[in-house]
Amino acid sequence: MFDALKDLVQRRKAVAAVDRLSDRDCSDVGASREALRGYAAIPGAVTNRMSQMAAVFDADLATIERDRDLYLGAVEACNTCGATRSCKSLLVKSGIERAQPAQASFCPNAGLYHAHGPAHSEASTG
Repeated sequence: MFDALKDLVQRRKAVAAVDRLSDRDCSDVGASREALRGYAAIPGAVTNRMSQMAAVFDADLATIERDRDLYLGAVEACNTCGATRSCKSLLVKSGIERAQPAQASFCPNAGLYHAHGPAHSEASTG
């Protein structure tokens, strides 16, 4: 419970920081103030789930994060996903036994993670 409260306070601070940005700052970032406020308000649990799910696919999350638009789209997909229960269940299970990508077909970012997994890396280096 304390972690959830800390996360809420952190998100509120981030939204307040976005509100202090000038219009030019928002333009320099390449996103509207409303979009930035939305992303600032996304719970840390979402990015944690994304990191864990990327690991199921052995995906290179750092590469996805470097492409801002791609990453923000993935965050939005995860944040609005209707399969959060299935996701949490699979990720808890993967702490006990390794989850397989086929078990995560419900994930809206499955294709993205697959594209940034080992098969993709081998294809681009070989």
